[in-house]
Amino acid sequence: MAKMIRLILLIRGRGTSSHWLLHLLVPGQIFYDEGLTAIENRNYGLAIANFVSMFAKQYIFVISLGTDYNAGNKARGVPNTHHTYEW
Repeated sequence: MAKMIRLILLIRGRGTSSHWLLHLLVPGQIFYDEGLTAIENRNYGLAIANFVSMFAKQYIFVISLGTDYNAGNKARGVPNTHHTYEW
C-alpha cells in the first residue's frame, strides 16, 4: 500500500493536482500541476522548467496533429500493409 501511495504522489504531485481525466486528455497537464506545486514550495527554477516543458509538449502536440501514420512507419522501415489494387 505504501508503494501505491508513493507512486500516486510521484504521478500527481504533492500539492496542486488536477483531475486524473485532465492528466489523460490535456497535453502537458502534469507539468502544469508540477509547476504550480513548485511555485507553492517557492522553487521557482523548477517551476520555470515545468512550465517550459508544458509549453513544449503542447507545441509538439499541435505541430504533429494530423500527420500521416504511414509516414512514421516508413521512417521506421515498416512495410505498408494497406495495398490498393487496380484491376
